[in-house]
Amino acid sequence: CSQCHDIGAYLCQTCLDKCEHAKELSVEGEKWITSLYSYHDKTIKNAIWEIKFHGHFAVAEAFGKPLANTIGTLLEQCGVQNALLVPIPPSQSGGKKRGYNQTFMIARALIRNLKSKEYKGVLLLPNVLEKIKTTQRQAMIHNKELRLQNMNGAFAVSKQQQQLIQGKTVVIVDDVTTTGATLKDAKRALLASGAKEVFAITIAH
Repeated sequence: CSQCHDIGAYLCQTCLDKCEHAKELSVEGEKWITSLYSYHDKTIKNAIWEIKFHGHFAVAEAFGKPLANTIGTLLEQCGVQNALLVPIPPSQSGGKKRGYNQTFMIARALIRNLKSKEYKGVLLLPNVLEKIKTTQRQAMIHNKELRLQNMNGAFAVSKQQQQLIQGKTVVIVDDVTTTGATLKDAKRALLASGAKEVFAITIAH
């Protein structure tokens, strides 16, 4: 463990329990985004940077269990047994530069733990969303309205995948959300292509 040096995980459950939890996020009055931890917590921020900029799957795996527990509870509350996990795609330049998609790594860790809980009807579909608009990095924009404008129309559902999401419950997976602008546009694209309902989960907010 990067904090207590115990053996077994990049962040053990004891140290994760000590991390600051995220405050509830509402986007236009709707609470469909769930974030586990506060991005202001240095331990969480450093872990996300290890995933995002260094591609360390072992770090993503540390969050697999708490993410799976949260999604499992959400699906039970909604009475849903079959759902799709859809990671946010990277920008074309970001994906090529890094050579990996960090949100896919997080989603893969999530579903590995979810499958161990007998959620056999949940599938991971990594190529559903496509980034179709060149956007400025959200981290560089500090105004909420400008963030929303920047991401407006940024995503579309792949034509090859549209049939797979028809009438399905979709859970978007991302690493961090701030204003919810990225997730909001991803939700718009999914609903416009036939998804029944859309939720989102992130490690931090």
